[in-house]
Amino acid sequence: MSTPPLPAEAHARPAHMARRVAILQGLVFWLTFAAVCASAVFLGGNRPAVWVALSLAVIALYVVQIVCDLAAPPDATDRSFLVSLAVLWALVIAWALVQGLPAAVAGWSHPAWSAAGVAPGRITPDPAATAQAALRMIAYGGIFWIAYRAGTDRRRARAFVSMVALWVLVTALYGLIALGAGVNPITGPSAYPGTVTSSFVNRNAYALYAGFGLLAAMAGVGLIVRRELSQLPPMMEAAPLRAIEVVITRGWVLALAAIVLAAAILLTESRGGTVASGVGLCLLIALLAYRRGATTRVLTWSIALPAMLLVAGLWVSAQVTAQEAQGLTGRLAFEDPSRDARWSVYAAVLGAIAARPLIGHGFGAFQDGFRPFATAELGKTEWDFAHNTYLQTAFELGLPAAALMFLALGLIGLRLMRGVATRSRGRALPALALSALVAAGLHGLVDFSPEMPATAALLAMTLGVGAAQSNRPRRPPRPDQFT
Repeated sequence: MSTPPLPAEAHARPAHMARRVAILQGLVFWLTFAAVCASAVFLGGNRPAVWVALSLAVIALYVVQIVCDLAAPPDATDRSFLVSLAVLWALVIAWALVQGLPAAVAGWSHPAWSAAGVAPGRITPDPAATAQAALRMIAYGGIFWIAYRAGTDRRRARAFVSMVALWVLVTALYGLIALGAGVNPITGPSAYPGTVTSSFVNRNAYALYAGFGLLAAMAGVGLIVRRELSQLPPMMEAAPLRAIEVVITRGWVLALAAIVLAAAILLTESRGGTVASGVGLCLLIALLAYRRGATTRVLTWSIALPAMLLVAGLWVSAQVTAQEAQGLTGRLAFEDPSRDARWSVYAAVLGAIAARPLIGHGFGAFQDGFRPFATAELGKTEWDFAHNTYLQTAFELGLPAAALMFLALGLIGLRLMRGVATRSRGRALPALALSALVAAGLHGLVDFSPEMPATAALLAMTLGVGAAQSNRPRRPPRPDQFT
């Protein structure tokens, strides 16, 4: 007959198991982060082989995540939030899969199938593209879930912020070196000579990605300053000179990263990316500086810090190119936005949405689905994106499914806003995620940058960590917890 365990032994076993789960959770998280970063190296993930590889890697890691969830289930307060998001996201994916099946209702089949003499047709004109788009959605959902579950650990979440900033800094340095050398081995000859594209397919796509890195660097600086100032007496907490000293002595790496990233964004010459990143930066600083009754200080810091970064970024960019960022200022000052062809595309897309408002034209199949609606003038160019994420999503999925997707993102945004309002020391984490979501949302109004797989994956991971850190900490982190 076996001897029952002593009380101390019974207590040690759950603690030992909890530590194993924490280690496994951390491993899953950082491997997911590595996969997300790796996807950016290959043209921002904008090739089927890359996004399929990323999706399969995330799915494999999510299987391990399920083991972690079974061993340490989410708290009751988290379950309702996660289940709501999972249901909304699953409905969108399910509808995308339905679009790729033979049409169940007469009239749902895309006209391309009738023109080809194929029956029964499907809602989407390109089932393979729709299946790949659904696979990407599954991957983004898995990335968010992994990040949310792992991001509840405060030290891991703070390390993630620094790692994002440093990784995007590496991509910016590569882009600046390639610009200076005049050769980019990853992208080859660029359609945008004299601009920074790093490893992405175009400058606009990289501008938003670099913007995420800039936001992470500034959030990291904010975390360092807040931690150091919290150790001072109350009368000295707000001393500006002490904050500057902390940045110089403790946060100089992230501060320097912010300057380099600001220069890289300017040198992309992307108007939308620069404005979106700038708005996101102003919002982030305002959220970090907010104190009740300190409106003037909030406005001062949210304007002064981006202005200083702009000046420093212009100086760095001038060292790389003789143009001294005149390309961006020239585009802002002299190019007439009203003559941009995308306005005609928007009008045609709106007409296409009205033609099939409920069922859409096929998720991920914009290129083939848009051809019948392109005017003679637009038909001279092949349009593979609508250059507006909202219109393209409604075009592809239909209005109901698109509304579900944006409702899910809206729920995440509300959770982040609550975190900013209720957190004090950890406010930088939900503030970073909220600012990144706003920047992506703004850029999505005029371009397809948020749809780039590497960018969308990094955003999903940032949102997951930020949402996890929007809850008030229930207990201080254990010193032995795996980070």
